[in-house]
Amino acid sequence: MKNKLFTILTMAVMMATALVGCNAPAAGIVIPVAQTELQETSDSSNLEDAKQMASDFFAENFEGCIMNTLEYDDTYSKEEYAQIAASYGADEAVIFTSSFYVPQDCENMTLNPGMTYEDYTYTLTRSEGQDWVIQTCGMQ
Repeated sequence: MKNKLFTILTMAVMMATALVGCNAPAAGIVIPVAQTELQETSDSSNLEDAKQMASDFFAENFEGCIMNTLEYDDTYSKEEYAQIAASYGADEAVIFTSSFYVPQDCENMTLNPGMTYEDYTYTLTRSEGQDWVIQTCGMQ
């Protein structure tokens, strides 16, 4: 029983701290823009600001880590994105999915050095005339 509880608590701490990011000294942030694919959502055809917001969040919170991909998540329909936006009281929403690598010399104890994390998502919303806001982010 104690081992099971310890394992559950350890996993919970690891998942929670993975959301905080890698705060090691900056080893450089690489975001390959060529791999970023944006598609039209709601009435907006320009999601560059949303992509930049997610990129900036990664750079600030995952110092020393390297973003491999940042892609528009097209698994949601236009109607589902509208529902997500409405749930946050916004006009439109977008979700990006990314993968990132944690270098061996990363000093943060919450992420595994040498590991690539997949399916890290960013949910952003905005209302007309306002900037994008990151509402949630984390592992799927």
